Amino acid sequence: MILVCVVFPNSSIASNPAIYTVGLSSGRPAFGNLVGSTSGTATFTETPAGVITASNGGDFDPHAASRTVSAQTITVNCGTGNNCGNQNVRIQVTLGTLTGRITSATMTATMGTAILVSGTTSGSALDFTIKPIGKSSSKNFTLGFTINASQAGTVSASTAPYTIIASGGVADTSGSNATSASAAIYKGLSLGSTQNLDFGSIVVGASSGTVALNALGTTRAATGGVTLVKSQASNPVLPALFSISGETGTNVTVSFTTDSLTGPGTTMTFAANSTVVGVVTLGSSATPVTVGGTVTVNASQTPGVYNGMVHMTVSYN
Repeated sequence: MILVCVVFPNSSIASNPAIYTVGLSSGRPAFGNLVGSTSGTATFTETPAGVITASNGGDFDPHAASRTVSAQTITVNCGTGNNCGNQNVRIQVTLGTLTGRITSATMTATMGTAILVSGTTSGSALDFTIKPIGKSSSKNFTLGFTINASQAGTVSASTAPYTIIASGGVADTSGSNATSASAAIYKGLSLGSTQNLDFGSIVVGASSGTVALNALGTTRAATGGVTLVKSQASNPVLPALFSISGETGTNVTVSFTTDSLTGPGTTMTFAANSTVVGVVTLGSSATPVTVGGTVTVNASQTPGVYNGMVHMTVSYN
Protein backbone atom coordinates (compact mmCIF):
# COMPACT_ATOMS: atom_id res chain seq x y z
CA MET A 1 0.00 0.00 0.00
CA ILE A 2 1.27 3.40 -0.89
CA LEU A 3 0.02 6.40 1.10
CA VAL A 4 0.31 9.72 -0.63
CA CYS A 5 -0.11 12.98 1.22
CA VAL A 6 0.04 16.28 -0.59
CA VAL A 7 0.62 19.33 1.55
CA PHE A 8 -0.23 22.81 0.23
CA PRO A 9 1.37 25.92 1.67
CA ASN A 10 -0.89 27.72 4.13
CA SER A 11 -0.44 30.94 2.23
CA SER A 12 -2.04 29.55 -0.96
CA ILE A 13 -5.17 28.43 0.90
CA ALA A 14 -5.54 31.66 2.86
CA SER A 15 -5.26 33.83 -0.22
CA ASN A 16 -8.08 32.14 -2.20
CA PRO A 17 -11.25 33.47 -0.51
CA ALA A 18 -12.75 36.69 -1.81
CA ILE A 19 -13.97 39.43 0.50
CA TYR A 20 -16.72 41.57 -1.01
CA THR A 21 -18.01 45.00 0.04
CA VAL A 22 -20.86 47.03 -1.42
CA GLY A 23 -20.69 50.80 -1.81
CA LEU A 24 -23.54 53.20 -2.60
CA SER A 25 -23.29 56.56 -4.33
CA SER A 26 -24.71 59.56 -2.50
CA GLY A 27 -27.43 59.89 -5.16
CA ARG A 28 -29.87 57.34 -3.80
CA PRO A 29 -33.31 57.36 -5.46
CA ALA A 30 -34.71 60.59 -4.01
CA PHE A 31 -37.91 61.38 -5.90
CA GLY A 32 -38.52 64.71 -4.14
CA ASN A 33 -41.99 66.22 -3.85
CA LEU A 34 -44.59 64.34 -5.87
CA VAL A 35 -48.31 64.90 -6.43
CA GLY A 36 -50.54 61.85 -6.57
CA SER A 37 -53.55 61.19 -8.71
CA THR A 38 -56.92 62.63 -7.65
CA SER A 39 -58.25 59.08 -7.90
CA GLY A 40 -56.52 55.72 -8.03
CA THR A 41 -52.78 55.07 -7.93
CA ALA A 42 -50.15 57.30 -9.54
CA THR A 43 -46.91 55.87 -10.91
CA PHE A 44 -43.47 57.47 -10.81
CA THR A 45 -40.55 55.88 -12.66
CA GLU A 46 -36.89 56.74 -12.18
CA THR A 47 -34.63 55.33 -14.87
CA PRO A 48 -31.13 54.12 -13.94
CA ALA A 49 -29.94 57.38 -15.55
CA GLY A 50 -31.91 59.38 -12.94
CA VAL A 51 -34.77 60.69 -15.12
CA ILE A 52 -38.14 60.57 -13.32
CA THR A 53 -41.44 60.54 -15.21
CA ALA A 54 -45.02 60.51 -13.88
CA SER A 55 -48.03 58.59 -15.20
CA ASN A 56 -51.56 57.52 -14.19
CA GLY A 57 -52.44 61.04 -13.05
CA GLY A 58 -49.22 61.73 -11.12
CA ASP A 59 -47.37 65.04 -11.24
CA PHE A 60 -44.40 66.85 -9.74
CA ASP A 61 -44.24 69.73 -7.29
CA PRO A 62 -43.50 72.11 -8.88
CA HIS A 63 -45.23 70.93 -12.05
CA ALA A 64 -42.89 69.60 -14.75
CA ALA A 65 -42.92 67.09 -17.57
CA SER A 66 -40.08 65.19 -15.88
CA ARG A 67 -37.39 65.56 -13.23
CA THR A 68 -33.71 64.59 -13.26
CA VAL A 69 -31.91 63.50 -10.08
CA SER A 70 -28.61 61.81 -9.28
CA ALA A 71 -28.76 58.14 -10.22
CA GLN A 72 -28.04 55.43 -7.63
CA THR A 73 -24.75 53.72 -8.50
CA ILE A 74 -23.92 50.50 -6.65
CA THR A 75 -20.25 49.49 -6.55
CA VAL A 76 -19.14 45.96 -5.64
CA ASN A 77 -15.56 45.78 -4.41
CA CYS A 78 -13.33 42.72 -3.98
CA GLY A 79 -10.18 42.31 -1.92
CA THR A 80 -6.93 40.51 -2.73
CA GLY A 81 -8.18 36.89 -2.64
CA ASN A 82 -7.56 34.75 -5.70
CA ASN A 83 -11.29 34.08 -5.96
CA CYS A 84 -11.81 37.74 -6.83
CA GLY A 85 -10.40 36.99 -10.25
CA ASN A 86 -12.15 33.69 -11.00
CA GLN A 87 -15.41 33.59 -9.02
CA ASN A 88 -18.68 34.92 -10.47
CA VAL A 89 -20.57 37.16 -8.06
CA ARG A 90 -24.22 36.78 -7.13
CA ILE A 91 -26.10 40.07 -6.60
CA GLN A 92 -29.38 40.13 -4.66
CA VAL A 93 -31.46 43.26 -4.18
CA THR A 94 -34.50 42.91 -1.92
CA LEU A 95 -37.14 45.38 -0.81
CA GLY A 96 -38.00 46.02 2.82
CA THR A 97 -41.29 47.25 4.28
CA LEU A 98 -42.77 50.13 2.28
CA THR A 99 -43.87 53.18 4.26
CA GLY A 100 -46.15 56.16 3.75
CA ARG A 101 -48.12 56.39 0.52
CA ILE A 102 -45.93 54.02 -1.50
CA THR A 103 -48.06 50.95 -2.16
CA SER A 104 -45.67 48.95 -4.34
CA ALA A 105 -42.25 49.27 -5.96
CA THR A 106 -40.08 47.61 -8.57
CA MET A 107 -36.40 48.00 -9.45
CA THR A 108 -34.28 47.83 -12.59
CA ALA A 109 -30.52 47.21 -12.63
CA THR A 110 -28.44 48.42 -15.57
CA MET A 111 -24.87 47.23 -15.86
CA GLY A 112 -22.10 49.82 -15.75
CA THR A 113 -18.63 48.26 -15.56
CA ALA A 114 -20.16 45.03 -14.23
CA ILE A 115 -20.77 42.33 -16.85
CA LEU A 116 -24.03 40.41 -16.55
CA VAL A 117 -23.91 36.62 -16.76
CA SER A 118 -27.55 35.75 -16.10
CA GLY A 119 -30.47 36.34 -13.76
CA THR A 120 -33.32 38.74 -12.98
CA THR A 121 -32.46 42.42 -13.29
CA SER A 122 -35.97 43.89 -13.13
CA GLY A 123 -38.83 43.39 -10.66
CA SER A 124 -39.66 43.62 -6.97
CA ALA A 125 -36.65 41.38 -6.15
CA LEU A 126 -33.44 41.22 -8.19
CA ASP A 127 -31.18 38.16 -8.31
CA PHE A 128 -28.46 38.05 -10.95
CA THR A 129 -24.86 37.00 -11.48
CA ILE A 130 -21.99 39.13 -12.79
CA LYS A 131 -18.54 38.12 -13.95
CA PRO A 132 -15.59 38.15 -11.49
CA ILE A 133 -14.70 41.52 -10.00
CA GLY A 134 -10.93 41.07 -10.17
CA LYS A 135 -8.38 41.26 -7.36
CA SER A 136 -8.34 44.63 -5.59
CA SER A 137 -10.89 45.88 -8.10
CA SER A 138 -14.52 46.95 -8.34
CA LYS A 139 -17.48 46.78 -10.72
CA ASN A 140 -20.67 48.82 -10.70
CA PHE A 141 -24.25 49.02 -11.90
CA THR A 142 -27.03 51.59 -11.57
CA LEU A 143 -30.44 51.04 -10.04
CA GLY A 144 -33.70 52.53 -11.27
CA PHE A 145 -36.98 52.54 -9.35
CA THR A 146 -40.70 52.60 -10.04
CA ILE A 147 -43.04 53.45 -7.19
CA ASN A 148 -46.84 53.40 -7.11
CA ALA A 149 -48.49 55.85 -4.75
CA SER A 150 -51.97 56.19 -3.30
CA GLN A 151 -53.60 59.08 -1.43
CA ALA A 152 -54.12 57.13 1.78
CA GLY A 153 -52.32 58.28 4.91
CA THR A 154 -50.41 61.54 5.32
CA VAL A 155 -47.80 63.46 3.38
CA SER A 156 -44.97 62.38 5.72
CA ALA A 157 -41.93 60.91 3.97
CA SER A 158 -42.66 57.71 2.06
CA THR A 159 -39.85 55.19 1.67
CA ALA A 160 -39.01 51.98 -0.16
CA PRO A 161 -36.03 50.48 1.71
CA TYR A 162 -33.81 47.93 -0.03
CA THR A 163 -30.74 45.82 0.69
CA ILE A 164 -27.97 44.77 -1.72
CA ILE A 165 -25.95 41.59 -1.07
CA ALA A 166 -22.89 40.51 -3.07
CA SER A 167 -21.73 36.91 -2.55
CA GLY A 168 -19.35 34.42 -4.17
CA GLY A 169 -18.39 30.90 -3.19
CA VAL A 170 -18.85 29.12 0.14
CA ALA A 171 -15.45 30.24 1.42
CA ASP A 172 -15.91 33.86 0.33
CA THR A 173 -17.11 36.69 2.56
CA SER A 174 -20.30 38.39 1.39
CA GLY A 175 -20.77 42.13 1.42
CA SER A 176 -23.98 44.12 1.87
CA ASN A 177 -25.38 47.61 2.14
CA ALA A 178 -28.82 49.18 2.50
CA THR A 179 -30.63 52.43 1.76
CA SER A 180 -34.08 53.68 0.74
CA ALA A 181 -35.84 55.31 -2.17
CA SER A 182 -37.76 58.25 -0.72
CA ALA A 183 -40.46 60.75 -1.70
CA ALA A 184 -42.90 63.24 -0.22
CA ILE A 185 -46.21 62.42 -1.88
CA TYR A 186 -49.03 64.97 -1.77
CA LYS A 187 -52.66 64.36 -2.56
CA GLY A 188 -53.64 65.33 -6.07
CA LEU A 189 -55.19 68.78 -6.43
CA SER A 190 -58.83 68.72 -7.47
CA LEU A 191 -60.29 71.90 -8.96
CA GLY A 192 -64.03 72.41 -9.36
CA SER A 193 -66.08 74.96 -11.31
CA THR A 194 -69.75 75.26 -10.37
CA GLN A 195 -70.81 78.65 -11.75
CA ASN A 196 -69.83 80.84 -14.70
CA LEU A 197 -69.00 84.53 -14.42
CA ASP A 198 -71.72 86.71 -15.98
CA PHE A 199 -71.51 90.51 -16.20
CA GLY A 200 -75.19 90.71 -17.11
CA SER A 201 -76.63 93.15 -19.65
CA ILE A 202 -75.21 96.58 -20.48
CA VAL A 203 -75.99 99.41 -22.90
CA VAL A 204 -73.05 100.82 -24.86
CA GLY A 205 -72.55 104.40 -25.93
CA ALA A 206 -70.45 106.40 -28.34
CA SER A 207 -67.48 106.39 -25.93
CA SER A 208 -65.62 103.46 -24.41
CA GLY A 209 -65.98 102.42 -20.78
CA THR A 210 -65.78 99.52 -18.38
CA VAL A 211 -68.04 97.23 -16.43
CA ALA A 212 -66.62 95.79 -13.21
CA LEU A 213 -67.95 93.08 -10.90
CA ASN A 214 -66.32 92.66 -7.51
CA ALA A 215 -64.93 89.25 -6.53
CA LEU A 216 -67.95 88.36 -4.38
CA GLY A 217 -70.36 89.29 -7.16
CA THR A 218 -72.23 91.71 -4.93
CA THR A 219 -71.30 95.03 -6.57
CA ARG A 220 -71.31 95.96 -10.26
CA ALA A 221 -70.15 99.35 -11.54
CA ALA A 222 -69.78 101.03 -14.93
CA THR A 223 -67.60 103.85 -16.25
CA GLY A 224 -67.45 105.94 -19.43
CA GLY A 225 -70.09 105.29 -22.04
CA VAL A 226 -71.38 102.08 -20.42
CA THR A 227 -74.81 101.95 -18.75
CA LEU A 228 -75.83 99.02 -16.58
CA VAL A 229 -79.06 97.13 -17.12
CA LYS A 230 -80.62 95.73 -13.97
CA SER A 231 -79.88 92.04 -13.39
CA GLN A 232 -82.65 89.89 -14.83
CA ALA A 233 -83.67 86.30 -14.16
CA SER A 234 -82.93 85.47 -17.80
CA ASN A 235 -79.49 87.11 -17.62
CA PRO A 236 -78.37 87.37 -13.98
CA VAL A 237 -75.19 89.01 -12.76
CA LEU A 238 -73.06 86.24 -11.26
CA PRO A 239 -69.48 85.72 -10.07
CA ALA A 240 -67.58 82.60 -11.11
CA LEU A 241 -67.41 79.91 -8.43
CA PHE A 242 -64.42 77.56 -8.13
CA SER A 243 -63.23 75.15 -5.44
CA ILE A 244 -59.84 73.67 -4.52
CA SER A 245 -59.27 70.37 -2.71
CA GLY A 246 -55.94 68.82 -1.82
CA GLU A 247 -53.55 68.07 1.06
CA THR A 248 -55.03 69.45 4.30
CA GLY A 249 -52.81 72.05 5.97
CA THR A 250 -50.53 72.64 2.97
CA ASN A 251 -50.02 75.89 1.11
CA VAL A 252 -50.89 76.34 -2.55
CA THR A 253 -50.40 79.25 -4.92
CA VAL A 254 -53.47 80.39 -6.86
CA SER A 255 -53.27 82.49 -10.03
CA PHE A 256 -55.59 83.46 -12.86
CA THR A 257 -55.32 84.18 -16.55
CA THR A 258 -58.12 85.33 -18.86
CA ASP A 259 -59.03 85.32 -22.53
CA SER A 260 -60.54 88.34 -24.28
CA LEU A 261 -64.29 88.32 -24.76
CA THR A 262 -65.28 87.56 -28.32
CA GLY A 263 -68.61 88.03 -30.07
CA PRO A 264 -70.18 89.80 -33.05
CA GLY A 265 -67.98 92.89 -32.70
CA THR A 266 -64.48 93.89 -31.67
CA THR A 267 -62.98 91.74 -28.90
CA MET A 268 -63.07 93.18 -25.38
CA THR A 269 -60.23 92.76 -22.89
CA PHE A 270 -61.00 91.18 -19.56
CA ALA A 271 -59.11 91.05 -16.25
CA ALA A 272 -60.13 88.84 -13.32
CA ASN A 273 -60.12 89.50 -9.58
CA SER A 274 -60.72 86.91 -6.89
CA THR A 275 -61.37 86.33 -3.21
CA VAL A 276 -58.35 83.99 -3.24
CA VAL A 277 -55.09 84.92 -4.91
CA GLY A 278 -51.46 84.18 -4.08
CA VAL A 279 -50.76 81.72 -1.26
CA VAL A 280 -53.61 80.02 0.60
CA THR A 281 -53.66 77.14 3.11
CA LEU A 282 -55.99 74.27 2.25
CA GLY A 283 -58.46 73.01 4.83
CA SER A 284 -60.05 69.62 5.34
CA SER A 285 -62.98 70.64 3.14
CA ALA A 286 -62.89 72.24 -0.31
CA THR A 287 -61.63 75.85 -0.39
CA PRO A 288 -64.17 78.10 -2.18
CA VAL A 289 -62.91 80.66 -4.69
CA THR A 290 -65.15 83.46 -6.04
CA VAL A 291 -64.09 85.43 -9.11
CA GLY A 292 -65.23 88.73 -10.59
CA GLY A 293 -63.46 91.01 -13.03
CA THR A 294 -63.44 94.05 -15.28
CA VAL A 295 -64.33 94.19 -18.99
CA THR A 296 -63.20 97.09 -21.16
CA VAL A 297 -66.00 97.98 -23.60
CA ASN A 298 -65.09 99.68 -26.88
CA ALA A 299 -66.84 102.78 -28.16
CA SER A 300 -70.00 101.88 -30.10
CA GLN A 301 -69.46 98.19 -29.33
CA THR A 302 -71.53 95.95 -31.61
CA PRO A 303 -74.49 94.57 -29.61
CA GLY A 304 -74.63 90.84 -28.92
CA VAL A 305 -73.42 88.12 -26.59
CA TYR A 306 -69.66 88.01 -25.84
CA ASN A 307 -67.85 85.08 -24.23
CA GLY A 308 -64.39 84.45 -22.81
CA MET A 309 -62.59 82.18 -20.36
CA VAL A 310 -61.17 82.46 -16.86
CA HIS A 311 -58.34 80.01 -16.16
CA MET A 312 -57.39 79.18 -12.56
CA THR A 313 -53.98 77.59 -11.91
CA VAL A 314 -53.15 76.02 -8.55
CA SER A 315 -49.85 74.48 -7.46
CA TYR A 316 -48.33 73.33 -4.20
CA ASN A 317 -45.69 75.65 -2.71
